[in-house]
Amino acid sequence: MTARLPPRNRQGNFFRVHEDLPVTLDARGRVRFTAMLYVPKGETSNDYKVQVNVRARGGKLSAQVVSMQQVR
Repeated sequence: MTARLPPRNRQGNFFRVHEDLPVTLDARGRVRFTAMLYVPKGETSNDYKVQVNVRARGGKLSAQVVSMQQVR
Protein backbone atom coordinates (compact mmCIF):
# COMPACT_ATOMS: atom_id res chain seq x y z
CA MET A 1 0.00 0.00 0.00
CA THR A 2 2.86 2.39 0.67
CA ALA A 3 3.92 2.14 -3.00
CA ARG A 4 0.65 3.87 -3.92
CA LEU A 5 1.48 6.89 -1.75
CA PRO A 6 3.35 9.99 -2.90
CA PRO A 7 7.11 9.56 -2.22
CA ARG A 8 7.08 12.13 0.61
CA ASN A 9 4.52 10.03 2.54
CA ARG A 10 6.23 6.63 2.25
CA GLN A 11 8.94 6.79 4.90
CA GLY A 12 8.09 6.32 8.57
CA ASN A 13 4.37 5.79 8.03
CA PHE A 14 2.32 2.84 9.24
CA PHE A 15 -1.09 1.50 8.23
CA ARG A 16 -3.67 0.25 10.66
CA VAL A 17 -7.08 -1.18 9.77
CA HIS A 18 -9.88 0.55 11.67
CA GLU A 19 -11.25 -2.04 14.07
CA ASP A 20 -14.49 -0.16 14.69
CA LEU A 21 -15.46 0.01 10.99
CA PRO A 22 -16.67 -2.98 8.94
CA VAL A 23 -14.35 -5.15 6.87
CA THR A 24 -16.26 -6.81 4.04
CA LEU A 25 -15.40 -9.81 1.86
CA ASP A 26 -17.61 -10.71 -1.11
CA ALA A 27 -17.90 -13.95 -3.09
CA ARG A 28 -15.41 -12.69 -5.71
CA GLY A 29 -12.65 -12.23 -3.15
CA ARG A 30 -12.87 -8.43 -2.87
CA VAL A 31 -11.99 -7.20 0.59
CA ARG A 32 -12.99 -3.64 1.50
CA PHE A 33 -11.95 -1.78 4.64
CA THR A 34 -10.84 1.60 5.97
CA ALA A 35 -7.22 1.97 7.03
CA MET A 36 -5.45 4.77 8.84
CA LEU A 37 -2.02 5.99 7.76
CA TYR A 38 -0.10 7.55 10.61
CA VAL A 39 3.36 8.48 11.80
CA PRO A 40 4.17 6.91 15.19
CA LYS A 41 4.27 9.56 17.93
CA GLY A 42 2.90 12.06 15.41
CA GLU A 43 -0.29 14.06 15.62
CA THR A 44 -1.56 13.66 12.07
CA SER A 45 -3.24 10.73 10.38
CA ASN A 46 -5.15 10.12 7.16
CA ASP A 47 -7.89 7.58 6.50
CA TYR A 48 -8.11 5.58 3.26
CA LYS A 49 -10.83 3.36 1.83
CA VAL A 50 -9.02 0.31 0.50
CA GLN A 51 -10.04 -2.55 -1.79
CA VAL A 52 -7.88 -5.67 -2.01
CA ASN A 53 -8.53 -8.59 -4.35
CA VAL A 54 -7.68 -11.97 -2.84
CA ARG A 55 -7.11 -15.06 -5.00
CA ALA A 56 -6.17 -18.67 -4.42
CA ARG A 57 -3.73 -20.14 -6.95
CA GLY A 58 -2.21 -23.54 -6.54
CA GLY A 59 -3.39 -23.71 -2.94
CA LYS A 60 -1.70 -20.40 -2.03
CA LEU A 61 -3.38 -17.07 -1.35
CA SER A 62 -2.29 -13.84 -2.99
CA ALA A 63 -3.59 -10.30 -2.54
CA GLN A 64 -3.42 -7.19 -4.69
CA VAL A 65 -4.38 -3.64 -3.70
CA VAL A 66 -6.65 -2.39 -6.49
CA SER A 67 -8.04 0.80 -4.96
CA MET A 68 -6.95 3.21 -2.25
CA GLN A 69 -8.80 6.51 -1.87
CA GLN A 70 -8.23 9.08 0.84
CA VAL A 71 -11.29 9.82 2.96
CA ARG A 72 -11.80 13.57 3.31
